[in-house]
Amino acid sequence: MLPVVLALFLGIIQFGFVFKDSLAMSSGVRAGGRIASAEPLKLSFARDAAAQVGNAMTAVSTGATATLYVFDPSTTGDPLTTCSSRCVRYVWNAGTTTFDATSSAWDQCAKDSTQVGVVLRVQQQGVTGLSFLGRTLTERSVFAFEPASTTAVCQ
Repeated sequence: MLPVVLALFLGIIQFGFVFKDSLAMSSGVRAGGRIASAEPLKLSFARDAAAQVGNAMTAVSTGATATLYVFDPSTTGDPLTTCSSRCVRYVWNAGTTTFDATSSAWDQCAKDSTQVGVVLRVQQQGVTGLSFLGRTLTERSVFAFEPASTTAVCQ
């Protein structure tokens, strides 16, 4: 009976960690999307979104690997399959607790876009080692860019 109760107890603990990480990711993706949507004329809108998501990633369980995409949903489609046009890919650097850009096909401001999407994919290592090994969590968010003046220029 003890092994069954112990396995159940460890499963409950693991589920709690997965739920906590999912909430932190969801909050971070929404915050990153809000930041990016408010800055369509800034050249740094994707970097600012990645920094905001990075703040939330500090609450995710250690040992997790993460990939972040900031993309134009009207042209890119699903960035998890292809991140080529109007898409910036970031990889989590646990040592510096920041996202580092690994590819950038959207290096100008987003003046001619209407939406921005943020996708975060995290691959977790099981905390207890008994359940949810190799669990992958994905959070998505799409926001409309704030209206920009037609005569405004990128900064």
